[in-house]
Amino acid sequence: MVAARPGERVFAHIIRRMVRPTLLASEVTAAHARVAARLSDELEQVERIFDEQLVSDLPEVNELCRHIERYRGKMLRPSLMLLSGMAVRGEGIHDAVTERHRMIGAVVEMIHMATLVHDDVLDEADIRRQGRTVNSLRGNETAVILGDYLISNAFHLCSRAGEPWINLELGEVTNTLCEGELVQLSHRDDLSLDEGRYFEIVRRKTASLVAACCRIGARLAGANEALSREMGDFGQDVGVAFQIQDDLLDLEGRPDVVGKSLGIDLAKGKLTLPVILHLGSANAEPRRREAALSLVRGRDVAGLLAAMRGSGALERARERAMDLVARARARLSLLPPGPAREFLAEAAASVVRRES
Repeated sequence: MVAARPGERVFAHIIRRMVRPTLLASEVTAAHARVAARLSDELEQVERIFDEQLVSDLPEVNELCRHIERYRGKMLRPSLMLLSGMAVRGEGIHDAVTERHRMIGAVVEMIHMATLVHDDVLDEADIRRQGRTVNSLRGNETAVILGDYLISNAFHLCSRAGEPWINLELGEVTNTLCEGELVQLSHRDDLSLDEGRYFEIVRRKTASLVAACCRIGARLAGANEALSREMGDFGQDVGVAFQIQDDLLDLEGRPDVVGKSLGIDLAKGKLTLPVILHLGSANAEPRRREAALSLVRGRDVAGLLAAMRGSGALERARERAMDLVARARARLSLLPPGPAREFLAEAAASVVRRES
């Protein structure tokens, strides 16, 4: 069996969804199929650059780098970067994507994978993409250094792109990612964590890299400062919505579908949006509040899940994510009409429909 190409793997489902609710098949098969084919080709090049950058003269290092290939999933971040570049050009996508897009697409995927490897250490996770994590196979020391190796290679590759402003921007983003993680760690088991602090953590820890992908992709394709900034805001909204959906899947997802260890947030004392909303709804009644706190302190995922379904916290968290997606899609009105813009809109909607 021939493995699906990256673009087919990522966006075939998007075309299927676009045919069903909004577009006639005849409208999809021409312009949208061209975007899908171009995206597929470009993602193949991103993967090639990624793999070539990590080649070492040491077999032990190459073996570890081959293992993290299983961490590669939907390639959302490089896909959004490429699509942002295409969408800036409207119908003229043929020259929208450059070698710099491909190189920086590989860079952001390396940064993202480094955060996954480090997150698995922090969370003591055993499963990622339905396979064993590096830390469970080789220990925390190896996983930490492998994550560092990915970051180091990301910035080596970024320097080769010859655009110092990108180095500065992604350097700021990695600082922001670390700040978000440090703040989240400082609030473990903090049962008074409020929505404002939660969203601050998520904007830094998750959404900042997604925002940078959209902003850089647009700017490399010739977007002016205002449009590049709006595309960054689009990415930030999508990134926060993505994290809320992750929060929900960690509570109510199926391990065989999600493909990673579940219930980790509660086990590690991380309050996510559904839990914060549930605790907030119980504030007015001391007895309900204490019952809710008891479930959180006891790491009782099943009991907390049942209580949150009763309080409507899960649905309210889902609505927050959908509101963010609606705002993100509205931002795309500044882009010229075209199939790449429609792909971006559908990509935004897909982050709250996903089950993995």
